Amino acid sequence: MKSGMILVLSSVILDSAPAMVEWTVKCHETDRYFVVQRQPKFEVGTDFLVKYKSNGQAKPACEYVKAKGDFEILNEWAEYFMDLKGDLLILDSGTLDGLRGLIIWDLVERKKVFEGGYSWADIREEYMEYWMYSGVARKEDCEEFDKWGGALVLVFVRLDFSDFSIKKTDKTRCIPDP
Repeated sequence: MKSGMILVLSSVILDSAPAMVEWTVKCHETDRYFVVQRQPKFEVGTDFLVKYKSNGQAKPACEYVKAKGDFEILNEWAEYFMDLKGDLLILDSGTLDGLRGLIIWDLVERKKVFEGGYSWADIREEYMEYWMYSGVARKEDCEEFDKWGGALVLVFVRLDFSDFSIKKTDKTRCIPDP
């Protein structure tokens, strides 16, 4: 009787063992940070490991190995690397074309400082410009409304990295409503 129980327990342990995951690793570097990203092959999203550089420190190897003092950001919503600007890590989020998520991490504070939606972005040193969701379109707002079966209105904005204020322009456009 006892040996039967052992077999059942062994089967449960073996069946619940995690599958080996193959990772694609890529690195990004500035004078202050070395960011290692890893993405599981055949899955969406990326984990990030931020290594803080000090003067005279040798360049870390491009490997996802967490060490004391590193800051790890685990994938939540299919995040992808966009850019490193100053102390900010800028991430894209989503799996579909069109409107996507925008997430900005402050690497000094080790926290998210901005989340929003965007479509197309131009990232500069002190700001970024992008198309931001403004509302659901009406038929008279978009020529392609009927063709798309609905649409969203986007407004062109500038996001200031110093205080994360958003300045809207008068430029608008439409995209299909997913």
